[in-house]
Amino acid sequence: MIIEDQFAGLDTLDLAKLVTSRQATALEITDAVIARIETLNPVLNFMTTCDFDRARDRARNASADTEVSGVPFLMKDMIDVGGLPRTDGSKLMLQNVPQQNVAYVDAIQDAELNILGLTNVPEFAAGITTDNAVFGATKNPLNPEYSVFSSSGGSAAAVASGVISMAHG
Repeated sequence: MIIEDQFAGLDTLDLAKLVTSRQATALEITDAVIARIETLNPVLNFMTTCDFDRARDRARNASADTEVSGVPFLMKDMIDVGGLPRTDGSKLMLQNVPQQNVAYVDAIQDAELNILGLTNVPEFAAGITTDNAVFGATKNPLNPEYSVFSSSGGSAAAVASGVISMAHG
């Protein structure tokens, strides 16, 4: 269930080296990861919110001057990313759209990791499996008949499936 492209299987530092050495652009890598998300998320259900337009803009403007310049990253749907809905997997939080980042997100963006969106979580991180009434269950990429466990299940499924090299967990 892994998507193959020219960047598949590379870790975060290898992807960053491609950008800093100008062997690939952050936009090329971002587009490859977005294609993987678009292919596998309908099967695995690991995303709650996609932010592809802003991610592509950030990729176009990546400086290639930091250790992880422009490398795609996913954030759990339990932390404030300005302009994106933070639901914590709950119907009670569907109208919650923070206008500002928390300091952690600012640091991620200052390092030039490129946040492509938010990943699925159990409601308020209270369940054993990554399943909630808003987005449903995240499936295990090794066997979609099974769910994934923990509040980082969406992030874990995205990394384990090879969609992305690193995610907030």
